[in-house]
Amino acid sequence: MSNQHQTVKNILGLRKITIFLAKNVALDVFLMLSLVVIGFLMTILSLTLYTRVTPSSSFGASIEGVVPPWYWLGIALMIVAISFMLARLEVKRLRLPFLISCILLIFSMRSALAILSPFPYVQDTWGEIYITLSWRKYGLFSPEGLRFFNSGTVRGWPASFVLAYFFTNVGIPVYSFYKWAPTVITILDLIAIYLLFKELANEKVGMVSAFLFTLLNTAGFFPLHYCPQTLGALLYLVAMYAIVRAYKTRKIKNLVPAILSIFGLVLVHHMSTFFLGISLAGVYLSRYFLTLQRKVREKSRWFPFTVNPDTFIKFSLPISVFTFAVWYFYGFIVYQLDAITMLTKIMRLLITGQPEHVAGYFGRYLQLSPLLQLSILIFPAFIFGIAAIFLLGRMWKKEPLEGYLWLTLGWAGALTFAFIIGNLLYGNYIEPLRAQEILLVALFPASTLFLLRIFESHSLGQKVLITIILITVAFFSVLSVYRGAQSIIYFEPPWWIKLFNPP
Repeated sequence: MSNQHQTVKNILGLRKITIFLAKNVALDVFLMLSLVVIGFLMTILSLTLYTRVTPSSSFGASIEGVVPPWYWLGIALMIVAISFMLARLEVKRLRLPFLISCILLIFSMRSALAILSPFPYVQDTWGEIYITLSWRKYGLFSPEGLRFFNSGTVRGWPASFVLAYFFTNVGIPVYSFYKWAPTVITILDLIAIYLLFKELANEKVGMVSAFLFTLLNTAGFFPLHYCPQTLGALLYLVAMYAIVRAYKTRKIKNLVPAILSIFGLVLVHHMSTFFLGISLAGVYLSRYFLTLQRKVREKSRWFPFTVNPDTFIKFSLPISVFTFAVWYFYGFIVYQLDAITMLTKIMRLLITGQPEHVAGYFGRYLQLSPLLQLSILIFPAFIFGIAAIFLLGRMWKKEPLEGYLWLTLGWAGALTFAFIIGNLLYGNYIEPLRAQEILLVALFPASTLFLLRIFESHSLGQKVLITIILITVAFFSVLSVYRGAQSIIYFEPPWWIKLFNPP
């Protein structure tokens, strides 16, 4: 009888929740969130209940060899619901559900290894765990603890290591922190992108940019594992947001968070700080090239479009100079090893004409299967394609460009330059791809306006087609992010980690 009573109570409880939602939540919001939640549960349950990863499991070339079809169907359902809301973002009640849906989607797409792997994944993580466990055992300011600050990456960018020590020291298990911190930071990245483009453009652009970030298919600037670069990517976005907000509000007090975020970024990751300086320089140069474009148009009628100069960050140059100054002081004076390494690579290129790595990322790319090669290319091709279609269409029709579009083109142009120079210095190694990821983020506003134009039109066929394309891009993004997943699943920690007997 007790089981029957419990069943009746559960049914009555569900009925009360349903009645409450029906009275207080609009029907379209309720239906879309329900579809998103169903898709979310399908992805999580398929990973936790129906996926078994053992040392004998065969991943094939990537994660698609072990994840069941329900996982992919769950992602598709979530994107269908988000696409429905894309067409109705002018309705304010749908905006919070839209952002919640994006958070659930990126969690489903980026937490697979945290769910499947018994231990923290990616080989580099274990060195960072060793530092954290050493500090927990001997103390941060003990002679054994302080020796990590004398040389190596801790001296170069100590903040992320100290942060990991703090969180694990207040009760979060070490393995749990290193498994789940990347997923949490990725969600914070999404929120930062929403706030950045909301401040720079408007709320619609911010929301759709957050959705596009869920489909990002690489793990260079936004890595899969916790490391200085992971936290640096977040602070890069926070710094950009703080700088834009300081300019938009015209208040000195709002410049303080921007300055603090730059100092924090320097202590977290030097390369991310360099990219911030490059990005701000591109923002400044966009104003210069706009002046040049106006002069050319007046004389020869080339580029016969106009730009609304309402969003340019006028103090971007001094902020860029300040960023490079702090970066130079810390990297070249305090942390001299980094300066020597960088100057050596530059001198090698100038003297010999040869980069340091003659067979880097692109060499490994050619060794992948055709499916994985396609998965790497499809998201950049999608973003570049729809951004180019939108921008060239506006220019061809002589429609004015919003100021933030021209600004982000300057931002993207500077990162393109960094990508080219990085390839020359590193010989197609992994570092230039970090610039490529931020370059894609810089193109989000133009890509966003293309999607909004499609979904706010009256063409059902175009909406269905773009939704199918978005689902396809999401599927390939998962394959791209988790390519080689078999080699980064750990079933036991290294022997030298076992000595610490971590929690």
